[in-house]
Amino acid sequence: MTNLSGGDGSAVAPFRKRYKFDGSLAGTSLTVDVDWDGRRLSMTGEVREFDGLYTRVVSSGQSILSFREYDPRGSRAAPDFFKDEDRVSGLRLLDIWDRWHLNDLVAGSPAQEAALRAAFEKEPEMRHFDWAKGVLARANMDPDPETGYSYGSQWLYEEVPTDILNYLKGEGGD
Repeated sequence: MTNLSGGDGSAVAPFRKRYKFDGSLAGTSLTVDVDWDGRRLSMTGEVREFDGLYTRVVSSGQSILSFREYDPRGSRAAPDFFKDEDRVSGLRLLDIWDRWHLNDLVAGSPAQEAALRAAFEKEPEMRHFDWAKGVLARANMDPDPETGYSYGSQWLYEEVPTDILNYLKGEGGD
């Protein structure tokens, strides 16, 4: 596995943290578990809804995918899910999840990943391997002209910035 950055996130001691948010609709909630092992950031979650009789789990694992802003198949809008007092911290947590989850399984070089993030802003309904290869080919970035790296040919490691880890470690949660 190749290290993509010379960051210093590994200086942050391993930690686990659980965040709980009550949704803006009665009976809805989001729980997010954060696990930093000193090298890998992993985030999982669970969305629950109350249907008038029972509380049911409607999404678990990569629950971020149930929000439209992170997956076009999502059934809910992230800003509307959170109560007013939790909106900023809840959306920040989802953005960190989207960007840094499984930082040791990165398919592209830093330049390729930056190009794909920009392209995804324009085409949010797309986000899969063939789409990524096409975007990079049209931009003459596959292989990466600086490194010669071919997108998806191996898993790369990207250091999580210390400020992100400190935010996760220090903000709310249990």
